[in-house]
Amino acid sequence: MVQAVARAAQIVFHLERAVGEAEAPLANSGLGRVHTRLRIVKDQLKSHLAAAGFTWSDPAGKDFEGELAERVEVDGWRHAAEFGREVVAETREPIVLFRGRVVLPGAVVVGAPCDGGEQETANLADQRE
Repeated sequence: MVQAVARAAQIVFHLERAVGEAEAPLANSGLGRVHTRLRIVKDQLKSHLAAAGFTWSDPAGKDFEGELAERVEVDGWRHAAEFGREVVAETREPIVLFRGRVVLPGAVVVGAPCDGGEQETANLADQRE
């Protein structure tokens, strides 16, 4: 049961992103009230999950080291000159916690320095096929 609710928390994380990204386009299309209704439903879901002990963490932009490296699965690497050290370049799935303990690790793309300054993206899931 905990895993099922934790997966629901991941889905609410993606809903939160989608609602945030849709705000301006909906407002510009005269559909600001639709955005407001979606945001309210998302906030209610998030509130109920939190009341049940479920929270999540988006590690994007954080240094990829120590405890964080243990709480995520690396889904790929992005090498570019813009990265001075290893950092989480993209969060594909959040770290889900139940009463403060990790129940689902996050899935991330790690950004790292590149010798030549060229950007290379390697997705581990694609390499497994």
